[in-house]
Amino acid sequence: MKILVRIKKDASGYYRAWCPALPGCFSYGPTQDEAVEKLNEAILCYLASLDAIIPTLEPKVLEMTA
Repeated sequence: MKILVRIKKDASGYYRAWCPALPGCFSYGPTQDEAVEKLNEAILCYLASLDAIIPTLEPKVLEMTA
């Protein structure tokens, strides 16, 4: 399963990551990898809250914004 995620470095130097297809599903971290790892967990929790079948996700950054 592929899900588009966006990552942006904010003014404090942290990376914000969010999933436009899942409202309210976002995360942040000091590195891109940590932000995506936390977002992956948030996505799984989001899908679980919808009683969806939870796939094994491999985070893949499809687009980065500056």
